[in-house]
This record gives sequence, C-alpha cells and structure tokens, in this order.
Amino acid sequence: MIKAAFFDTDGTIYNDVIGVDFGKFLYDRGILEDDCLTDMKESFRRFEFHEIDFLEHARNLILTWAKYMRGKQKNTVEQSAKLFLDEGKAKINQLLLPIINNHKKESDLLVAVSGSPIEIVSELGKLLGFNFTIASEFKVRDGIYTGEVVEPILLGKGRVDVIKNFAQEHLIDLNSSYAYGDSISDLEMLQIVGVPNVVNPKDDLRSIARKNKWRIIES
Repeated sequence: MIKAAFFDTDGTIYNDVIGVDFGKFLYDRGILEDDCLTDMKESFRRFEFHEIDFLEHARNLILTWAKYMRGKQKNTVEQSAKLFLDEGKAKINQLLLPIINNHKKESDLLVAVSGSPIEIVSELGKLLGFNFTIASEFKVRDGIYTGEVVEPILLGKGRVDVIKNFAQEHLIDLNSSYAYGDSISDLEMLQIVGVPNVVNPKDDLRSIARKNKWRIIES
C-alpha cells in the first residue's frame, strides 16, 4: 500500500482563501462581474457576524463561483490561473515547504485538497510538485462553464467521501498517511488518517489537537 500526505489549501498551504484571491484577480481583468465579489463579501459578512456557520459560508463561496463562471471559457480561466500565481505565490506558507520536501523524499503521494476551484488549486499544486489535486470542479459543455458544480461539494462528509474513494482508487493506506489542516472544517479529514497535523490552528482545532496529541506546526 502507498502512503499519502493530504494538504488542505486555504489557510494551510496558502495563507488565505485562494479561490477568493483568484476571484479578485479575475475581476481586475474584467473576467468576473462586480456582483460576484459583492456576493462573496456578503457571505463573509454573514459568517463574521455568526449568521451562518463555516460550512454554509464555504458552500456559498463555491456556488457563487459556479454561478458567475457560467458562460465563461474554461481555457481563459485556466490561463488566468497561471498568471495569478506569479503574484499569489507570495502567500504560500513557507513553513510547510521543508515538510513537503520531506514527503517527496519519502516518496509519499502529495495531494492538495480544497473547496476552492480546481483551476487555481491544481496550478498551485503543480508549482509545489504535488501529484494530485482534489478541489471544486464546475461543469463544462463545449469548453464553456454551465454554472453548475460537480457533486459532491468538497465540504464536510462530501470531502471525506471523495478522499476515501481517491485512496481506494490509488491503493493508499489512510492509516499510515498524513493530513495537514488549519481549521475545524478540516477535522473530518484529519480524523481519517493515521498521522494528523494541524498548522497554525484556530483555538477550537488547537484544543482538539492537544487533547489527541496531534502534531501542531506553527510559526
């Protein structure tokens, strides 16, 4: 069986929400409309004021992406993702680079995991030498986004089910594999591997990590 290291992207590998930053990048280039950022900001506001929980907030962001991608050309977004990382790579968490390199030396499969769009997460994964990307995908017809999300949405149980199916497909032993996450939304992913690690964790996840004697990585 193969070992793998599953890395959450937003807040773990990348010191922010890469899908939102990429959305701003597309807006600046006239690819996304004002309403897209307005809807994203409203979801952030509702989350900040505890009107919705994190999972609903994250789901809102994914569905907003799908809605405003409708009618856009997939290859335009993919080309923009490459350009974005010329700027966005400054937010890569330098603390994790030696850890990523150690996993490469051990021949562990490196898997980037995110609810953000696969177009940008896969480019980040390529930059860092990852083997696979598990991220939000959006339906395409004749090279054009339809406005629909490919199910399941990569949150909570949906994310865990995708990871388990991925592990089975690639003969990965989850009991000897690693996971890295920064927030309570990563908890279910951390719980299905043998070696969970938390990165600059929020207080709720820090408490769980200490109780379970998980490794805490912080700057």
